[in-house]
Amino acid sequence: MVAALVGLVGLTSLVAAAGCVADAAPKGAQGTSDAASLSAGESGVGARAASGVSAVAADRSIGLYWEPKIGARWYRISVRSRRAATRPASRSARWGRWGGAVRLPTNSRQFVVTVSGAGKRLVNGHKYQVRLQYRTGTGWRTWTTFIRTPRYTQPVAATPCGVTTTPATWEHVVWIIMENHGSAQTVGSSEAPYFNSLISRCGLASNFFAITHPSLPNYLAMTSGSTHGVVDDKLPIDHQLAVPNLFAQLGAGQWRTLAESMPGNCVARNSGDYVARHNPATYYPEVAAQCATQDQPLSGAPDLSSRFTLIVPNNKSNTHDTDVRYGDTWLASVVPQLLDSPQYRAGRTVVFITYDEDSGNEGNHIPALVLAPSVVPGTRDSTRYTLYSLLRTTEEILGVPLLANASAAPSMRSGFRL
Repeated sequence: MVAALVGLVGLTSLVAAAGCVADAAPKGAQGTSDAASLSAGESGVGARAASGVSAVAADRSIGLYWEPKIGARWYRISVRSRRAATRPASRSARWGRWGGAVRLPTNSRQFVVTVSGAGKRLVNGHKYQVRLQYRTGTGWRTWTTFIRTPRYTQPVAATPCGVTTTPATWEHVVWIIMENHGSAQTVGSSEAPYFNSLISRCGLASNFFAITHPSLPNYLAMTSGSTHGVVDDKLPIDHQLAVPNLFAQLGAGQWRTLAESMPGNCVARNSGDYVARHNPATYYPEVAAQCATQDQPLSGAPDLSSRFTLIVPNNKSNTHDTDVRYGDTWLASVVPQLLDSPQYRAGRTVVFITYDEDSGNEGNHIPALVLAPSVVPGTRDSTRYTLYSLLRTTEEILGVPLLANASAAPSMRSGFRL
């Protein structure tokens, strides 16, 4: 079987694998905006079309599959739109074509070519005609087939996951940190109907663990990669930590903390239902100036415009001083606002919901939900993850270096298609 991936937008480089040689870079067949994977009934996934070649649409490419022909040494591939209304004007009547042919070694049994540099997705619901030509000693011969990209479904609160493929880049990560309940107290519990509906609609890390007890060292671990020897819940005045941290990595204007019931910006003392130990940015003096403007009270619909947003419920909403049902009701009021936000609906936002620690009787086994448009609904990943994995995954998504223990923690990206 021979396979090739042909990008349709902004093609800049050709990479050959499995013993193949690329003799020329492509020159830009085109396409625009949204798409996902192959719709049923066009050519079949991996099956050979009647014309001899089949195609599969991906997020930013089209895959071609055909059987090598005896004596065929050179192949060239071109793609064109079949819907005039959406064809780029400059190529409305022409085939998009590679700048040259690709040579298949004489004894090759497999042929894989990938094109990198595609900048946009394939057209939403668009039909393409794909032409494959191969050369034998008697000249060029041609196969053609058709493929349509399915209609793109925008993620919303009702269907937040399983509606898109993994984007080339993520733009936003959101954390919600609940308190002091383990996996056995939440997963499958009748006291948490909304929480469990998110498990069925999105994904659960079913073997996820906090680092230690009590709360504060866990918040430090998840934002700096270490507990730094802290073993208590004292205020920031007692633990000013001049250490690398996620907030400093992201920098001015790139992160936001939204803390419920906090009486002002970047409050480093306890006040009513707000406690400073759940607001880790207040412990890092390096980001004090940023904290003064970016660490804000949670009020109204959460603003997710920063690359990273940490949402800190107060001690009632987070179940610290209440029960699982109380926290579930709070989540049911807040999470839909996140999922209906412009950032999430754009398909480039990941939301993590977890607990800082268990209640002390589950070995710190805590639930962790992963919500993203690319997550397959009902995913349950049994890989052993920790709060360091949460940090690592976030740093990978946002493109910053891995801090301390995050570098040795397993990433959650592959398990949840992030």
